[in-house]
Amino acid sequence: PKLDQAIAPAHQEYIQNNPFLPMESPLTQNTWQQTKNKQPLVLLHIPKTAGSSIWVAAAKAGIAWAECLFPSSFHADSCPNTLPKEWLQKKVGKLVGRGFWWHMPIQYLPIHLPNPYDGKDVFVVVRNPYKRAVSEYYYAAHLSNLFRRKSDSARNMNSYIRETIKKFQESPKGKGSYFKYNHWIPQFDYVFDEANNTTMVQHIIHLEYLEEEFTSLMEAYGLKNVVNLTSAAKIRDSATKKQKCTVDDLTDETRQLIEEVYAKDFELGGYQMLTRRRMNKDVEKNAPHS
Repeated sequence: PKLDQAIAPAHQEYIQNNPFLPMESPLTQNTWQQTKNKQPLVLLHIPKTAGSSIWVAAAKAGIAWAECLFPSSFHADSCPNTLPKEWLQKKVGKLVGRGFWWHMPIQYLPIHLPNPYDGKDVFVVVRNPYKRAVSEYYYAAHLSNLFRRKSDSARNMNSYIRETIKKFQESPKGKGSYFKYNHWIPQFDYVFDEANNTTMVQHIIHLEYLEEEFTSLMEAYGLKNVVNLTSAAKIRDSATKKQKCTVDDLTDETRQLIEEVYAKDFELGGYQMLTRRRMNKDVEKNAPHS
């Protein structure tokens, strides 16, 4: 299927002078409506991209997305009862280590079980790779008592991000340890199955434009008044509101590692690499004046 990377109109005051937003200018027309032969819409949850807020909103409307597509004791009370009996009988809710099925790229789901994404139009939310890495650090800090009290240490943040990414790099793609570090799987891998040269999703929306793009997508699928993400802007901004360490606290070493490992994520979402941005500024600064 053709990948739809349309960007709905965004608030100018939010996008002005923000280097962490997609480089492309938002479109002035609703191109979601151009999608033909629509099938039921479903969310594939890339970690740390507001997916939980989205699937919960869908669940309240009786729609099973993301976590609700798989068996889990964590979300059983929140989800519609729509699971195929094969998944329930096999009791395969959890993967190796800390990985979960709902955070897995579609191509890695077990082929002997019903694929909940078959016959659906799949959408994902993507996020600036730098900010996603910082968010992953704070998520890990929240889960761990070992360094929660020191979570606002830039030194700790940089050390954790580098060490974790390097461990993920050492994991064979699609194998056990790869799933253990599923929160660090590149966003590109959710969208494309490179091994089979296949696009796995129909729509991409950006966390940075969540309010506009989500509403536009829901309208195109007749879900605007069904799945209500009324606080989308707050969800977008609250992801970093309580974090004292930011992208500005990433060291050159950490930033360059993120750029190396997640290079395709920058390209996928249209995000700028800070290294390239600074190099361009240096070139402009040192250019001879006429």
